[in-house]
Parts: sequence; structure tokens; C-alpha cells
Amino acid sequence: MISFLPLVAYLLQWLCSIHGTNGENWPVLNASLVPLDKRDYNIRDNYCRLLAHTSLLLRDPRNGHLMIVVDGGMAKYKVQVERSWIDEFNKSKVETDWEVPDLNGDTAIINLDVDFTLNDVNNRIKIIPKPKVNKNYVPVVNRGYMWTDSNGNIYISGGHFFEQAYWDESLYHTQKGDIPNFSIWRYSIYQEKWDEVFLDSSGNPMIRLISSAATSVPGSNLSFAFAGYLSPRSGRDNANGNWATSGMVHYNHSTNMAYNISQPGQLGYTHGSLHHIGPFGDHTGLLLVLMAKEHPLNLNFIENEPTHGKSFDFTKIRFYNPDTNKWYIQQADFISDEKPTTRTRFCSVLVREEGTKTWDLWLYGGQGTEDVETNPSDIWVLTMPAFMWLKVSHSFESIYTRGHTCHAVGNQMIVLGGYPASKVVDPKAPCDSSFIKIFDMTQKSWTGEFKVNSTYKQPTGINGLDRWRNSPPRHGWGSEDIESFLGPTPDPPPPPPGEPKGGLSLGGSIGVSVGGLIGLILTGAFIYWRFWIYVPINQGEQGHIGSVLPGSVMTDPMGKHELSGISNRTPIQIAAPIIPKPDWEAPDEPGSLNTSPPPTLSSPISPAQAQS
Repeated sequence: MISFLPLVAYLLQWLCSIHGTNGENWPVLNASLVPLDKRDYNIRDNYCRLLAHTSLLLRDPRNGHLMIVVDGGMAKYKVQVERSWIDEFNKSKVETDWEVPDLNGDTAIINLDVDFTLNDVNNRIKIIPKPKVNKNYVPVVNRGYMWTDSNGNIYISGGHFFEQAYWDESLYHTQKGDIPNFSIWRYSIYQEKWDEVFLDSSGNPMIRLISSAATSVPGSNLSFAFAGYLSPRSGRDNANGNWATSGMVHYNHSTNMAYNISQPGQLGYTHGSLHHIGPFGDHTGLLLVLMAKEHPLNLNFIENEPTHGKSFDFTKIRFYNPDTNKWYIQQADFISDEKPTTRTRFCSVLVREEGTKTWDLWLYGGQGTEDVETNPSDIWVLTMPAFMWLKVSHSFESIYTRGHTCHAVGNQMIVLGGYPASKVVDPKAPCDSSFIKIFDMTQKSWTGEFKVNSTYKQPTGINGLDRWRNSPPRHGWGSEDIESFLGPTPDPPPPPPGEPKGGLSLGGSIGVSVGGLIGLILTGAFIYWRFWIYVPINQGEQGHIGSVLPGSVMTDPMGKHELSGISNRTPIQIAAPIIPKPDWEAPDEPGSLNTSPPPTLSSPISPAQAQS
């Protein structure tokens, strides 16, 4: 029987070399034509492109070192293959350079424990190939999400099993009938191995969603994932079409319990980011939600179609209080009506300036929603509490990218991967200059080195930043919660004229000592009267236990900051047997109550029972 495989291989090679070259003149090669012993390529040693991956910044609890974990996505690799392997008619043993589109089947850990330059960044990256575990592959997906816990474990979930020409020739490609059910996989940095977090299959199982926004609060062992959508490739039983959702999933790593609460209204959300602000004392804090598009629930939509769904214009910033299950809207403002263009597949980082005690949300890149062939390359800052969008000047090189991720360490925004904008991912797109890029947010410039010890300082020379720094919002506060957590922190008043600024005289010290002694005696007498005499007579008058006072110290994931104006709400325990119904705030107007009845909430259930 005559074999046509050599002829097919030759034709493919010819088409690639003639029509599939990029700016570097590296022909594009189908992964199935690469010898198996050459398929150990990875994003550290063979990087060309990576997009639709997910990444996570975490601190190793063993030594306090920071690391970034990168998982999944679709990649292009630079590989050298002999022409004789591709072309039976070419007997040359010389290896030729090729670009190979393939799925990223590895997890990469970028260690940030020492200073380094981008020229030697490969020495800081550890590659963890995904093995077969319990007869199942650890999922290799696009646009999933990652969590972490107090032990520094890494969790992956969500996403879909990508299928497109070239990438469907990957060894990690999954047929429709083999797509696994929803799962959560955990990687232990101590044991250096993967294991599945097994879930109860009873009740209503969770559904695998793609393009959700997620974050973790490792100190509280809590994680969250918001919205996303179902696609035909996110579940084996999913019908054709895409269906947006609006649920906020709460996951407690300590109890392995989760529940899902849908946002009021008839809209679902896709693509975006979720940032945690806090915690503040006993309160979990707030989640800042910045999504790209909204779609009517129960209505099929097509990705990358401008007429399908409504683009966010960034004028309304959404917040969620996980302790009370309340949603809020905060009106944002602009200078001279200059605001970020609508976009999707952007990245954002949240940083805090200790000197001014303000928060800044940096927004970078993405893909246009009105024209999906465009890449916004601008960088914007939402400074809070003013909630003013400010554009960073274009004195730096413009880098056009979408589908990237980014994280903030000190004054450095670390950008990972990315791809040129197009309606369909182009396998012939030119290679990227570097997998990792670093933008100095204080100096407003790209830099070629990473510094472990850096501190974020708000940049100078941004129009309006000096004027609006630490000012309240011009349109007022969307809620008391937002104001109490993010409101301006006043500086302490100066001492009265003539009073020394530091230290006390001997007489002053004696006065303070005597006064303090008298105060202790009076306080002791009051406590004796209050608890031994007054309380037995007045059992009905009980004080508030565990109230958080203004000025308490809050702890964020990367350090400690002081913030005043903290309210006295008692947080809901995630693992409590009964969850009260939330008092919803309408997402249409700041602070207005929703007249529609809130959804009925059940007790916490296992992740398998929580309907996304």
C-alpha cells in the first residue's frame, strides 16, 4: 500500500515555509510533525508567545519569598528540527528553526527572592511538567483561574479545553467526549506534586466556567471567583454557544466548603479582574471587580463580536463585601472626558502608597471591544479614594498586547506573555521579545531588571494626580462601606504653638506618671463597679463584643497598613451552618436599594453542590 504521509508532510512543510513565516522568518510547524523527543519544549527555554494563561502572585510561608506561578494557556515555541524529518526528499541533517503552536502543558514558577535582569531571568524559572495522575491528566486549559491558601498551595480550576487549527495537534488536546467534569487541582510546593481536591458528586455540581475573575485571601484561607461563561469546550455536555453567568463563588480552604451567590439583575459578566482590599481588623474587606463585558443572562453570545454584549466604560466601579454579600457601585471620574477606551483581555494591578495612604489601580493593554483587531497600548491609573482615572504619559515604548497577565511587586508591574489582537488567534504572529516585561510604575518606564526591595511611590508628572491625591470622590461615596474602607486618611493635627514636638521635660514626665497612676485607680474602681455590682443587676444591657474601632490595624496580603474609619459590622463566618440573606445594593445607582427581592440563599455546600 502506498503511503501518502511523506507527501502530506512535504506539502505541509512547503505551505508553512512559503506562507507561514513571521517577522523573524521562522516557518510555522504543526506540532504533530515534531519528533516526540523534541516535544519537551517549554516557555522558559523555547518561548515565542503565550496567551490565555493564568498566573498568581504568592508568598512562600516557609521563607517569606515571593513567587509568580504561571499555568496553562496557548503558546508558540521556538524549536529546531532536522529538515530530513519533515521533508523525506531533503536528506540534510542540519536542524532548522521552526515556530510550533502548542498548548502550554507546564506550570512555571518564577522565583522573586533575588534581584535579576531580564537577560538571566531563565535562571529564576522552574518548569513543572504536568504528569498523569489517577489516570487523568492535570487539566491543561485556557482562561482558567488560580487560587492559593495559607500554606502556599496552588489551586487551578475553571477554563476550557482549547481547540483551533495547529493547537488541536497538541499532545494535550482533549476531545469533546473526554472533557472532564468540574475539578479543582492542588499543587503542594512542599511535596512538589499534584493531587485532585475530591468533591462530593451529589446535588447540583459546579460547572466549569471560562474567563472568570478570581482572587485569594490566604491569611483567611478564603478564595473567590466571579462570573465567566459556559462554552462548548468547558464541559462535555455543554451545547453549542456561550452563556454568561453572574455568580460569586466563595471557597473556604480550611473546610473545603463553597457556595455561590448570584448578583441581582439579569446580566452576566466575562473577562476582567478581581482584587482584594483588606482585610481590615475582623472584616474580610472588599473585592474590587473590574470586568470587560456584560451579557444578558440566558442569551447565547459570540466571542469577539462587538454587537454581542455591552462593553464596560469604566465609569462605574463595582465592589463586593463578602462578609455581608452586598454589592456596591462607585462612580468614577475623568479629566477633560479623557478615559480608557473599552477593552477586554487587559490586565490590572492594585498597589498602595504608604506615604499618602492611597490605593492605585493600574490598567494595562488589552483588546478593543469595538474593533477587535486593535490593541490599546496605553496605561491608566485609577487613584482612590478620589476614584479618578488618570492617563500615564506616553514617554515610554508602546507594547501592544492582549491575553497577558500582570502582578505588582513594590513599584514594579511584572507583565507575563501576551499576543497581538485579532478576531482569531493567528499562529503566524511574530514572536515576542521576552516572556517577562517589567514596568516601573514610579518612573513610568519599562526596565530590564527586577529589584526585590522596592517600594511603590505614586509617580509624578501625571496630569491631575497631585490635585486629586487622597481626595474624596467628586460624585460622593457609593456606600458607607466603601468610604469606611477607602476614605481619605487625615494627617494628625500639628501640635499647638510652643508645645515641644518630641519628648517631655522632667516635670512633664512626673505629671504624666502621677496622672497615669490616678487614672489606673479610677479605672479599676469603675471596672469593679461595672462588672461586680452593676452587671448582676442589669443583665439585659449587654455591650457589643468584638467591635472594631477606628484606627485599627488592617493586614493586606503583602504587609500591614493603618486605616481609620472602620465600621463595627460583625462578619459572616463562611463555614457557619446558616447564612443570612444579604441586604443587596442595586448595581444601577450608588447606594440605592434594590426593590426586587434578594435571591434565597442556602447553607454552605461543598464545591460539587454549588451551582455556578
